[in-house]
Amino acid sequence: MYRIKTLFIISLFMHAFLEAAAQEVTTIIGPNSGINDALVVDSVGNIYGSDFGGSSTGASSVYKIDTDGVLSTFSTGYSSCNGLAFDHEGYLYVVDFTSNVATHQVYKLDENGGRTPYGPQINGASGIIFDPLSDTLYVSQYNGNTNRISKLSPDGSLTLHSDHEDLNGPVGMAFDNNHVLYVANFNDGKVFRVSPNGEELTLIADIPNQSFWGVGFLTFATGHLYATGIGTHKIYQISLAGDVVEFAGSGSPGLTDGLADEAEFNRPNGIATNKNQDVLYISDLVTYAVREIQLNPATNTEEVVRPIIESIGLSPNPAGDFVTLRYSLHKTSRVDLQLYSQGGQLIRHLMSEIQASGNHQFVIHTTHLSNGIYYCKKTSNGKTQSIKILVHH
Repeated sequence: MYRIKTLFIISLFMHAFLEAAAQEVTTIIGPNSGINDALVVDSVGNIYGSDFGGSSTGASSVYKIDTDGVLSTFSTGYSSCNGLAFDHEGYLYVVDFTSNVATHQVYKLDENGGRTPYGPQINGASGIIFDPLSDTLYVSQYNGNTNRISKLSPDGSLTLHSDHEDLNGPVGMAFDNNHVLYVANFNDGKVFRVSPNGEELTLIADIPNQSFWGVGFLTFATGHLYATGIGTHKIYQISLAGDVVEFAGSGSPGLTDGLADEAEFNRPNGIATNKNQDVLYISDLVTYAVREIQLNPATNTEEVVRPIIESIGLSPNPAGDFVTLRYSLHKTSRVDLQLYSQGGQLIRHLMSEIQASGNHQFVIHTTHLSNGIYYCKKTSNGKTQSIKILVHH
């Protein structure tokens, strides 16, 4: 029995390895494109990338690669661009990793690349990601003395989410389909699952590292996490159960396309996927090239995980004239929404209808409500969840 089980495990590993090796790495732009750090893809497939050092073009900027493959400068005038993220309305945000780590700033960009400071200056701000169910921006902070994850609300308030002792150069973050947050350490290559309250970290992967060259960035694509091994010149695929596969990269530094296990990267850093989660994009820190790996169905062997604990969120909160309730359903269910006062009095029945599995939203108009605290209760699939609404006109 032991021999059969061992052979089965070896067979699974070889299958995963062969699937990874079957992928091909293609350079879509570069070298010397200007992009060598964070990547993000908008809803129509345009790729945005940041330049951390400015050594390729002489100025740190955010660049755009449109769907025709044309490169342009989207926003410029930064000290050192780092993390990138889109909000639910399609606006792009960028971290300027200034020379003084205490004054790192998140900027919101308009459609022409014009920037507006978003929130306060944040000590060591590095990576950013929006909560899929709200307008809360998660900010990873790393400057040597500060290792934490904070939450930045639309009203500009910054609150601590996690300062766990195992955070060691946190930069890359990703959410899975369960609305679970993951974070990766740049310094030691460890990848953690973060508890909802931020107090607990669960180690799910330990990516090989060289000194402080661990994981550059992290992304999630249909059932797996993908991490850039910036110290080993490789891309790693991580199952949510913690199984790690060397997905791409020979381990030799260079700029060579081809089969995933033969292709060469030189400090792979940024990583992102598109809306359909069928393509990975990777930036090289040294060569300033952007690479592409098509994810065919055979690669995504892990079933898409549907939320068992259904997520619920609000934005904006505090609410003015309205607030948008965002929630997920792991299967088709009748959804009942009710609004209560802080004292538990039913104010009104908002909705009762059958909805399909997936993500949903419902706008609650609050113009007629007095300033104060209210609760929205959602009942679905035999379970009730409550979320607090703060109304302030």
